[in-house]
This record gives sequence, structure tokens and C-alpha cells, in this order.
Amino acid sequence: MRMTQNYVAYSASQQLNSQVGPNTSNIQPMSSTSSPTLRTVNQQTTQYSGYSAGTVMQSHGTATQYKYVDTNLMNSSEYGATTQTGQSANMVNSLSTTTNYNNKSMHPTNSMGTHPSYNLSGENTNYSKITATSNCNSQLDTNNSRNLANSQNYTQQSVGMSLPYGSGSSNLSYAQSVSMLSNNVSNQIPDLYNQVSTLIKSVQTRVDPAQIPRPTYGNITEDECKIYESDKYILPPLSLYEPFIQILDRGNSTCHFFRLTLNQIPSQHSILQSMRLPFSVIIQPFPHLPDFAEPIPVVNTSSNIDPVRCLRCKAYINSFTAVSSDGNQCVCNFCGHIFEIPLDYLRVLQSQFRNQVQTCSNVPQIDENYPELSYGVVDYFAPASLGVPINPDLPSYCFVIEASLLAVQYGITGTVLYCLKYLFSQLTTSFPDIHISLILFSKDLMLFPLQKRNFKDFEDLDKYDISSNSAKCGLFSTRMCVVTDIQEPFMPCPVQELSIPIGENIEFLSDILDRIPELIQSHSTNYSAYFSAISLASQIMAAKNTGGTIFTFCSSAPNIGIASINTKDITAGPKSPPRRTSKGLKYSCGFVSGYIVQNMQQLDNIIQYCRNNNTSVESFILSPTIYDGSKVISNILSCSTLAYIPQHTGGKIRLLSNFSASKNYQDLYQTLYNIFMIQPIAYDCTFKLRCSRGIAISKIYAPWTAGSSTPDLSAFQIPKIDSHTSIAFTLRHEESLDQIKTVYLQAACLYTCKNKKQRMLRVLTLSVPVTTSITTAFRYASVEPLINLYTRMAAHHIISKGQRDLTNTSNSVVSNLTFASNQSPGSILKSWRQETLNSIIEMLFAYRENCANTSSSGQLILPDSLKLVLVYTSSIFKNPALMPLNTVLEYSLDEQIVGLHTLLYASVGYTSAHLYPRLYSFHHSILTGTPELQQLESLGLPYELTLLNSNSSMSLKLTRFWLNSCLPCSGERVFSDGIYILEDGVNIYIYIGSQVSSNVIREIFSVDFITKENIDTLEVPINISESNNTTIASRLSNIIYQIRMDRSNIANHLPIKLVSGVTELNEARFKHLLIEDAIGCESSYVDFLCSVHKLVQNKLVES
Repeated sequence: MRMTQNYVAYSASQQLNSQVGPNTSNIQPMSSTSSPTLRTVNQQTTQYSGYSAGTVMQSHGTATQYKYVDTNLMNSSEYGATTQTGQSANMVNSLSTTTNYNNKSMHPTNSMGTHPSYNLSGENTNYSKITATSNCNSQLDTNNSRNLANSQNYTQQSVGMSLPYGSGSSNLSYAQSVSMLSNNVSNQIPDLYNQVSTLIKSVQTRVDPAQIPRPTYGNITEDECKIYESDKYILPPLSLYEPFIQILDRGNSTCHFFRLTLNQIPSQHSILQSMRLPFSVIIQPFPHLPDFAEPIPVVNTSSNIDPVRCLRCKAYINSFTAVSSDGNQCVCNFCGHIFEIPLDYLRVLQSQFRNQVQTCSNVPQIDENYPELSYGVVDYFAPASLGVPINPDLPSYCFVIEASLLAVQYGITGTVLYCLKYLFSQLTTSFPDIHISLILFSKDLMLFPLQKRNFKDFEDLDKYDISSNSAKCGLFSTRMCVVTDIQEPFMPCPVQELSIPIGENIEFLSDILDRIPELIQSHSTNYSAYFSAISLASQIMAAKNTGGTIFTFCSSAPNIGIASINTKDITAGPKSPPRRTSKGLKYSCGFVSGYIVQNMQQLDNIIQYCRNNNTSVESFILSPTIYDGSKVISNILSCSTLAYIPQHTGGKIRLLSNFSASKNYQDLYQTLYNIFMIQPIAYDCTFKLRCSRGIAISKIYAPWTAGSSTPDLSAFQIPKIDSHTSIAFTLRHEESLDQIKTVYLQAACLYTCKNKKQRMLRVLTLSVPVTTSITTAFRYASVEPLINLYTRMAAHHIISKGQRDLTNTSNSVVSNLTFASNQSPGSILKSWRQETLNSIIEMLFAYRENCANTSSSGQLILPDSLKLVLVYTSSIFKNPALMPLNTVLEYSLDEQIVGLHTLLYASVGYTSAHLYPRLYSFHHSILTGTPELQQLESLGLPYELTLLNSNSSMSLKLTRFWLNSCLPCSGERVFSDGIYILEDGVNIYIYIGSQVSSNVIREIFSVDFITKENIDTLEVPINISESNNTTIASRLSNIIYQIRMDRSNIANHLPIKLVSGVTELNEARFKHLLIEDAIGCESSYVDFLCSVHKLVQNKLVES
């Protein structure tokens, strides 16, 4: 077997945020003029065996301390003086450390061949300076401002976080140079600095924002593209780097599929409880893997033998299964049961099993016919013993399109038809056997059956040249069937005429798509029978009996037919923020009315019918900007109700607000194209998660479980799971694990392929080490899945409680889950926030008490593995989807609801990208006086990236476009003379400052100025010829292309949004994404850091 029981930790050979430019040498640390006292300490000495082929993405075994003088926290007994709340305290101004490491070759060195010393001297003279010698970390004691030097010898090979700043640096990264500009640029180019402004005014803080932890992301070089083997790493690489890193399956499932909040589980429940951290697993069964990734092996079933399974717990055989000494029996690694194995497996088992008792002298190579014994993720051809069709038909698709007057007048119906015509032409080549049906709806339901003309005795057939497309269309009658009974819709024709194979009938489909606008003219009204159309579509899908997806396109709220919506109940809520009282914010019922699902019983009937026939519903909401003269009319759609069916059938809801037919048709087409042609999708899914002895599942978080009871927490059935859907499970101890070294998780999913007539079974197996040390458990915690769990729990809580009428109890779609009628609206909107904050405070307090109890109380100590937890938590509280409805003026109610539903199924990569957007500087028209800013000319230029394969005998060359390091996500870093690119996993925002040169604007947009009148019509040029890729327009196009490619694993398509000060709303939205700044009632990241420190200090005093 390829796995070993001894886990090997990667050695930290260099930091991820150190970037190398196209024509520059390795960047040296820079000095800072003002910084807090900050040091890194090791809590435990542990020896790890290094692995030369890779680097670790996060540092192990350290705690990062942030110390500042907080005037709000001073008291007379400790500090000897107090100041008024709100006054800025002068920061501790100096620190110098020189650190020796046991293995110098494993860490970056400076030009002298030694590790750089960090001399952060400031100009503030209120505090005395400190100088520390080698092997010592120094700090300033906040008690009477005494100087202390605390020695700490670094003996681990894996070291803690080092500050990316030092003395004597001449080569600066762009992010560092901009930081220097914003802090002290007036000393270098005072005239230019006085000419520009920042998006928000810089605020004096007690902590230098440049020194606090934040996610870093920049250009990808060979240093980041290491090889990670699943049996070697403990902490997996960061999710945003997954598309560029070769993560090899060595018998243990890779982080593409599994993400754990704790990568080593405590042996006792009491240890886990004292950590105040949840033990959870985020599973993404069908991720979009990089092109260079190894394909998932398929188990060869030519012998017609069913997969080997434990007879007791039904776990599948895997690389961790043990074999008896005689080779005739297996010992299940999940339940310990001993069972007989088929004879065909004996030869491989005797020589390949990891835990065999009898050692073989000559171990042969792993047999390729048995990948289940050497890989953590495998696919089986579904065996007949499972009682399912082995060769099912391909999934079918039905397109349901709104044809109301609103949709027709604003070009939405025509745009959808236009996109479908070109999509069908692509599908004809790739998937000619799939079946397609069309339904349009307004007050009536309109269908377009395929019927061949009745040529009498075929006499008229000679008149047609059937080799031409027009003549082929003449062989069919083009007619429209209208169903007027929208309360009980029915199929007016046989299903063979309504759902037709696309390959044989592409000419008919193209012709009918061209003629539909003319055919539906007399049937377009102000009514929308949306749910009636879905009900009819589900009948067509059920008659086909193949499963599949219903794609819906709507632009107005359903106001007639089944489950019609009364939008007056939605708009009744107040538009002003909640009232502030002595007990906190007071919410009115209007704030939760937007969550309520209307006519739930009728929708439950449709959901149950769809799930019984393996049909999912995918909704596109195309909401135009409606004008009444010069006034914009609000178009409330009740997205809570529209999202209810997709939520419970495995579909998605996508909102294209301010939809413009001329501008957004490419976004719509590209999203549809990616769904059909690129995105992995599994249909008719039956999922089961198994845990080994000692642990059990306590709760499941998935879209279809929000507001629903789940009889079996470990299993579910859903019509569809796509590549962007993940499921979270929280785990608990059932018994002590003191006598167990490793626990195991195994997920099995039976599914139908999107593009193959094949039923498959995917099995994913993961091993998790057990530890008796709380320090080790903290060291191997992972912040990204933890934050994903927090956001998922928040969305789950709000939707479960808020989408139902609080004045009445209500049953869910699955079974009798009721909600208490005495639940107050305010508690729904704020309880999750308080619970999340309390969890973070308890976790930091537990770490302080158990792992860093000798540190000064004036320091904020964060586990190094969780050093980003506060910036992500602050961002969660500022996320528009999780804020009270109608209180975020920059976002509509429907946008908040759709964002909330997105968090229900979001992958770990999506939440990391969405909660902390990446901000890139692209151009400066005035601030061009430093060499570092001149590096912007390299942005968007192509370069070649070389990736080594697993055996290093061959290399893979990729062509990428250069990206600089991203900036801190704050308006203080956005200058008025610049063009900035911000990407949040949903959209790409291009911000054009008010002082950008008109020549630059002309080169990109072909206009001299950006005005309120023309900004909505401007388009960023894309797909520019490679021969002209040095112009600013082509480089901008290249950057957009590269960002979209980098995010293809978390999003289908990222639309472009232009932002400028000429439109206040767009600029306000852009500011809302700069999450390090104060937003609404939420404080800035720095102030949030200080408030958390205060809360932790209060707990320390109380204890």
C-alpha cells in the first residue's frame, strides 16, 4: 500500500505571500516606520520529519501575539492612568529580533546567508525602544511600560509566522510599496500625494493595519506549485491555491473532497469541549478538478464481482483495511468486524494491505485492476446488487421561460431564446442524445410539440430538398399548444412530441426559437404563472422517466396560478434601520417578512413530485431596472419563495439584477455553457457517510435540510449534486479514543453521470489521526472549513427560522418540524451573530488558558493555524446576506436572499474567496514616482509556469497572465488616480478613480470620460488578439481572463461590474466589499480585533 501510518509534516520553506516579479529577484523584507509590538512564539517543541518535495501552506505549532496599548482597556491599578474612550493611544514603537533555526536550509535567508532580523523602529518617543539579542523575542510590558525580554529558543523545523518586514530592503513588493505610500508617501513625492485622495479617510488606530493578519494572494510562481501527497501532509494547502497545486491521492482522500476543521481529533470529548471548536467535515463529492490533476480511477469490474464490503457496517474496502495472517479474511477498519473476502482479491490483499500481520518478502507493484486498495477516491460501475438500473438514459432538460409583457418589453425573453439557440448548437455536437423541451408562460402556458407533416402518399416530399436546413424544417409542422388551465396544468401532447432528442431535431429547435417571439405576441400579459409552468415541466420530466433539470427564467413575481405570491406582504416592512434601545437593536416583523415562503403546502407538493422523479430545478432570475419616467420602480420578486423549490431539489438560484439584454447576454450564455459543457454534475444521488468506531454524526448542514427534519443524519437522497455543492457534517465522540491512533470517514455516493449512460458509485475514504494533546489539536486546526461552517450555520439558522411565518407553526417538506410561535423576529436576526462571536471568544480564551497561559494579559494571542479567524469573522458580520433585510441600502432584498441561499451549499473555496475579496491595483495616472509602482506595467503580460509531475521526470508548462500581490481590502488603499480590480468569487468589479487619465479611459472604453449616462453602456474589451497584448486594454482583458480561470473551481462565470464615483449606488456597493473598513453598524477590522481582545481579557479577569 502507498500509505504509511507515520505522518510526515512538510517543512515551511517559504511564505506564500512573498511574490517574485517577472524580472525581479526574490523580494527582501522592508522596514516600517510605525508598527505594533508583535512577536511569534512556539508553544511546544516537536520534531517533524521534513518532506523535500513540498512546502506547507500554514505554519505549525505557533501562536501569534498582537500587543498594543488600548486606552479603552486601561485601569488605574494596572496602567496607572486612564484616558477617555475613543482617544487614540500611541503604539508600542519598536521591536528587533534575530532568530536562529536548527535547519537553515529550510528557511529563506538574506544576502548575508543568515536569517533576516526584523527591526521595526518607530518615530514615537512616548515609549522607550527595545533591542533583543539572538534567540530572544522582546516585548513591552503594558504594566508601567516596563521593558521585558522573553527568551524563546526555536527548535522546531516547522516555525511560526514571521513578519514580512525587515531592515535594509531595497526591493519591495507592490503591496508593500502601496502600504508605504499610504503611510509615508509625503516624504517621497509630496506634490503628487497632495493631488490624490483615498476612497475613505485614513483613521488613526492603535494597531498598525499593515501588521495584522489577513489572507494573502498574488501571482502564482513555481514556489507555490509544489506537489502535495495525501499521505504526507497534515494541514492541507489553502483552498484558493488548489487549482495550481498538484495534490496527489496516496490512499487518503485529498482536500479537493474533504476539509476538516480539526485535522487531528482529540482523544477525549472533554478535550474537544475545552477547545470550544467544532469537529466538522466539509464534503464536496464532485469538485471541479484542475486539468492537470490525476483522473479519478475507475474500478475494473470485468469479473462481475461486487465491491467488497464489511458485512456488518457496510463500509467499502479501502487502503486502510487490514488482512488476517492467512489472507482469507479482512478486518474492517471502521467497526473491527472480521469477514471473508472473495478469492479474486486474495493475491492483492496478501501483498498490498497496509496492516497485514504476515510480512511478504517480495512486494509487487500495485495492481492497476485494484485502485480501491491504493487510492482514497475511486469510482465503481454500479453493481446490479444495489437494485438500480445499470445503464440509465441520459438526463433530460426542460427550459421554462417567462413571456410576460415585462419580460418581452425589456428583451429578457428574446435574450434567453437567443442564448439557447447557440447553446443547442454546441450540445448537438457534444451530447446529441439528450432530450430537450420548451415551455413559455405568462397568463397561459405555451408548448411547442414536434409533429411531422402528413405528406399524402409522400407525393409532396419531392418538392423538398431535405439536404438543406430550411427544407428539413419544412418536414415538421410548427405549431404552439396553449394550456389555459393553470390551476391544474396537463400535458396536451404525448411526451415524445414535447421532449425531443436535440441531435436529430436541431433544425426544428433553431427554427422554433426564431419564431417564438412572433407566436407568443398575443399571449403576453402582465401575469406570470411561474409555478404552474414548473408543475407542467415536472410532469414532462416524470413522463420521460430519466431525471434531469428544469431550467427556469423569470423576471417578475408569480401573480397567478399555482402558489401565486402577494408581493404587498413583502414590501410592507419598514425601510429604515431597526430602532436602537437600551437592550440593543429592536427589529419589527417587517424585517423577517422577506424570509417567509408563501403557499408552502403547494410548493411542497411540487418538490415531492420532483424528488420522486429525480428532477432538480435551476432558477435564473433576470430582474431589469424598471423606470417610470425618471423614477426607478422597485421590482420585488420574493426570492425566498422562488428559491424554495431549487433549495430542496439540489438546484441553484441565480440573480442577475439590473439585467440588460444588450450587456448581460454574454454572462447568461457563458453560465449556461459552463453548466452543460464544463461543470461536473451528478444526478439521482444517494449519499451515505460512515464513521469509524468512537465518533458519530451529530448534525448535517445542506440546503435541503434547512428548515427540515432529517431522520438519518448520515444519509440523504437528492436529484442533483453539482461541482459547487458541499455538505457539512458535525461530528461528536461516542466513546474515548485513547486506545485508537486513527479514526476513519468514508462517504459513498451512488449517482448517474451527466454525459454517460452509466450508473456509478463514488467512494471517498479519509483517515484522521488522534491526539491526546490540546496544543496539537489547536496546531492542526484549519480556519477555512471553520469559517465555512460558521457561515453555513448562520444561513441555515436564518432560513430555518425566518422563512416561515412566525405567528403560526408550520410543517416542513420532509416531516413534522415545527417552529415555536413565541420566537421574536429580533432573536432570529441577531442570535446567530452572538452565538458565533461567543464561540470565537471561548475558543481564544481556551487557547490562552491551555496553551499560552504564561503570556501577558495585555497581548492578544491567536493560534497560528487560526490567525485569520478574526478577519473572516468580521467579514461574516458584514456580509449583506447575513445582515437584516432592508437595512443594507446598497443591496436589494432579493439580492440578500439569494446570497443567503448561496451560503447554504457554498464550498470552502467559495467562502474564503467571498468573505475576503482580492483587491488588485492595475493603473495609476499620477502616483508613478516609485519603481515599485512602475511594476504595474507587467500586469496582464503572459509568462510560463512549469509544474512538475508526481515522479518529477516530466514537467507541465502552463501559460498564465501576471498578477501582482493583492492589497489589503480597505478603502485606504484605493487612490483616486487609480484603476482597481476587485474579485469576490461572485463578480469582478473594476473601479475607475475620478482622476484617472482620459487617455487611459479612451484606450479601454473608447470614450473620453465616464459619466452617469454612459457607465451602464460601457463594456470592458475581452478576447483581444494576443499580438497586441501590451496595450492597457489587452492587459486588463488578460487579467479578467486569468481571474475567471483561477475561480472556475468555485464559480461558473464571474460577470464584470464597472464602478465609478459618478454612480453613488455602485460605489457604495464597492465600499461594502472593502471588509476591513467599518460598514454600517459593524466596526473596522482593527477595531473588531481590539474589541475581541477586550472580551478575552474580561474572561481572563473573571476566571
